[in-house]
Amino acid sequence: MAYPVKTAVTFSFGGVRTDVRARVLTPGGTPIPHLYAAGMTTGVWYQEYPGALSVLRCVVFGRIAGREAAQAARP
Repeated sequence: MAYPVKTAVTFSFGGVRTDVRARVLTPGGTPIPHLYAAGMTTGVWYQEYPGALSVLRCVVFGRIAGREAAQAARP
């Protein structure tokens, strides 16, 4: 017997709630101090996945999260 197989990039749908500054939010919508998220940990795809947008989202929110964390670390 043989079964056709193919590879795929998979990830979970959903994730932690964030704002436009990449800050992780509580269930009530309040930012958690000094906690940032980027990439697939952030919730955006809940039903369908538009191909190749995960890379763009990782790049954009990775940069935002890095900038916000660096600003928060300054004295």
